[in-house]
Amino acid sequence: MLKFTASEQFGLLLVGVGLALLFFYGYVLRREGRQDARLSASQIALLWLLRIGVAVLALVALAKPFREEVLTDERLPVALMLVDESESMRFPETRDSALLQDVPADPQDPTRAPSRFDAAELAVGRLQEKLSRTHRVLVYTFSDALQLLREVPHRRDDKAQALTAKELFAGHPQPTGSYSNMGDALADALREMTNEKISGMVVLSDGRSTGGLPVLSGTKEGPGVVEQLTQAQVPVHAVAFGTEFPLRDLRIDDVIVGAEASHGDVLTFHVKITNQIRSPLATQLTLTEWDAAQDAPEKDADRPKPLVKQISVNRGQHTISISTIPETEGLRKFRLSLPEQEDEINLENNVAEVAVKVVKRTLRVLLIAGEPSREYFYMVPALLRDPIVDLSCYLQSGDVDYTHQGNSVIERLPETGKDWGRYDVAILADVDPNGITTQQLAGLENMVSNGGGLMVVAGRSHGLAKLVQVHAAKIRGLLPVEVDKNLHLDHDKYYETPFGARRTIKGRGHPILLASTDSNLNDHVWSTFDKLDFYWYHPVKGPKPKSIVLLEKSGLEDGQDDTLVATHRYVDGAVLYMGMNSLWRWRYPYESYDYDRLWTRAIRYLGEAKLMGTQQQVALSTDRRSYSPGEDVQIFLRVLDPALLAQLADRPMFVGVSSEQKDQYMVPLEPDPRGEPVYRGTYRARRLGTMMASASQTAPNADSEAKPLFEVAHSFDVKMQSLEHVDTSADLEGMRALASQTGGESLDYNSVSYDALDKIAGLIPTEPQVLRETFVREVWDGTVFLVLFLVLAASELSLRKWWGLL
Repeated sequence: MLKFTASEQFGLLLVGVGLALLFFYGYVLRREGRQDARLSASQIALLWLLRIGVAVLALVALAKPFREEVLTDERLPVALMLVDESESMRFPETRDSALLQDVPADPQDPTRAPSRFDAAELAVGRLQEKLSRTHRVLVYTFSDALQLLREVPHRRDDKAQALTAKELFAGHPQPTGSYSNMGDALADALREMTNEKISGMVVLSDGRSTGGLPVLSGTKEGPGVVEQLTQAQVPVHAVAFGTEFPLRDLRIDDVIVGAEASHGDVLTFHVKITNQIRSPLATQLTLTEWDAAQDAPEKDADRPKPLVKQISVNRGQHTISISTIPETEGLRKFRLSLPEQEDEINLENNVAEVAVKVVKRTLRVLLIAGEPSREYFYMVPALLRDPIVDLSCYLQSGDVDYTHQGNSVIERLPETGKDWGRYDVAILADVDPNGITTQQLAGLENMVSNGGGLMVVAGRSHGLAKLVQVHAAKIRGLLPVEVDKNLHLDHDKYYETPFGARRTIKGRGHPILLASTDSNLNDHVWSTFDKLDFYWYHPVKGPKPKSIVLLEKSGLEDGQDDTLVATHRYVDGAVLYMGMNSLWRWRYPYESYDYDRLWTRAIRYLGEAKLMGTQQQVALSTDRRSYSPGEDVQIFLRVLDPALLAQLADRPMFVGVSSEQKDQYMVPLEPDPRGEPVYRGTYRARRLGTMMASASQTAPNADSEAKPLFEVAHSFDVKMQSLEHVDTSADLEGMRALASQTGGESLDYNSVSYDALDKIAGLIPTEPQVLRETFVREVWDGTVFLVLFLVLAASELSLRKWWGLL
């Protein structure tokens, strides 16, 4: 079928040319009319036919007629498989993957777990086995660039042998790519297959992109990769390897403990544990102690028995506390260890060792008692038996020639602030306020403000109302409870209905109430205390806002506040209130062991700030020791003393982060929203090198020259690290989004199987690629057309010459 190139406007021109030719031939006819008589009708008709033929050929030539010829070629549809070969694909694949259930162990390394890349090889082998019958299969690998691994031979029938996964990846090493530019790989695949019909793509990766074009979102320069795939109508099927959790690992990230500890005192280790095994994980934390002079625990024959604590943790990072009581002086090594788990990626981080110097300190304690009550008779021997306590007693009701008890005998109370400063802890046991001067109480308050401890034990002889009336200015501020000065004791009052004493939630973890480092044994010991019946307690209006209640009464509804034991921080020191006078009745499990330990733990807690500084009450740490530039550094300021935490409430907290160039950036800290005794902040790592985080805080209402409550520091490193190792989890959500937005299917460790891979292979269209190429053959520009034109024109001229018309 002929077609013409001429347009509608050019057709009008042809009509005009035709009319012009018709006029011209009419003119010629008139000029040659006188000679036509010599010609016959057939001769005239022949001449006109030749002339009209020439005119028609001329008009046709001007219209440029042509003929189209279409050649059709059918090709196999193209199926692409893109395999991630970045370093993250070398991580072990989850044992839950159905592809690896029947994979035998590596004979060269039986302990080696199959990697994500091994699972991807098996998946590619299965897919190409199905697709090579109906498609042209191209297998690519990508990390920072796309590379053709192999074009799979087409199998024309089922009898042809398919390639195995090993043959397909023969000679290909384990992944070593430093980047995962998935977006670039998809875009390059589209560009390379511009002239081919891509029936579908299969991406086999952990989904973790570390650079290149964004996969799911566009940029200012143009549409994203997903938009390009959608426009090209190429469905992408995603097969994800790995899990949404980081690699299987149970590790100890950090151990928070002071550099020094007191002999015979409770030493608590706060251990940061990260669980990436399963949720929940029941395991155990083991604490082993030995002499630091020995290389290993086994060489210390006198080492204490290891302490084992059963724990249960969910996935993520948790802080677990484990406590012991060091009984040996000197530099001691402590090893904290977690049992090895199957298929752990790193076994070295299951163990952490720290060195702590155990010092046998002396706590100078001054006990001031109004009357020799029964509690007094039991308390004094308990403190005298403690080898760390240097006790001095002053009994206000004693005669002039009475010899006061104690390791260091005194004859009178301290007068000046210097005299009071020689003591670490003072105990006011139901004192007579008239026996203490204002100057002496000012010295006591100064001692507590500078880090000393104060214990106020209420009794039935004098009570606290009288003390508040006489010394209201100092006592009201020191006490952790509010006392009504008009509520004097009814000395004859004795409750007919007994009541019990129970630990509060905060009291359960407080060092004073830690009867044993074994939590189960500790609960058992305190369960015996709960069985005691009490018949008297000192009434108070309630605890102060920043106080910590340790014990409260139960089983008695008398309209009074339930507080029995409370504590709080006072400037740099600590104050403990005891509203009971019959603790001496506690005799479990034998003699006065737990009774003695209660008082000595209280003395150590109150004197710890002065001996060791409040720096031992806080710990500054980060979630890791090293970071890459641009990563977020999680900073934690853990407050180990609940009373100090209450003292810091509502105070702005900051951590200064300084580089080796001494420039500092202030990071605000916020209290933990879950109520843990931790302040948290985030710092964006910018410079390379060792960074130093430091924090200090003065006491509320303290002057500018006051000594800080604490001043701690912690270092971490910022260095270049492989981005492939920053996050070892798989981006399953990203792989699902890639598949769903392009019309494909996605598989992960929960759904992948050989049957599921066969289903994906069946979803890729099998319609052949039909290529049509159109050829244009121009009729007017051919030899035949030219010869015909010349023959007609020459024939007409020749006949006219022959017949004498020229």
